[in-house]
Amino acid sequence: MEYQPFIDAMKLALEENNRKLIKEMRAEFGQFKEEIRSDMQEFKEEMRSDMQEFKEEMRTDMKEFKAEIRSDLQELKNELHQRMDVLDTNMDQRFMNFGGSLTKTEENYDYLEAKFVEHDKEIYQLQKKVGM
Repeated sequence: MEYQPFIDAMKLALEENNRKLIKEMRAEFGQFKEEIRSDMQEFKEEMRSDMQEFKEEMRTDMKEFKAEIRSDLQELKNELHQRMDVLDTNMDQRFMNFGGSLTKTEENYDYLEAKFVEHDKEIYQLQKKVGM
C-alpha cells in the first residue's frame, strides 16, 4: 500500500489547520492589542484626571498656606510694632527721668555754687575783720 497520498493529505490538513490557527491567533492578538490600547487610553485619562485633581488640591493647599503665612507674618509685624512702641515709651520715660535728674543736678550745682560764693564772702569778711 502506498502511503504517500495519505501523507500528502495529512500535510495539507496540517497546513490548513496551521493557517486557521495563525489567523485565529492574529485575530486574537489584534483584539488583545486593541484591548491593551483601550486600557492604556483609559489609564492615561484616569492619570490626567488624577493629576488635574492633585494640581487643584496643591493650588488650594498652597493658597491656604500662603494665607496662613501672611496672617502669621502680620501678627508678628503687629507684635513687633507693639514691642517697639513699648520700648520707645520706656526710652522716652527714661530720657525724661534722666532730664529731670539732670535738672535736679544742675539745681544742686547752682545751689552749691551760690553757697560756695556765700561762704567765700563770709571768709573774706572774716579775713578783713581779723586783718589778714
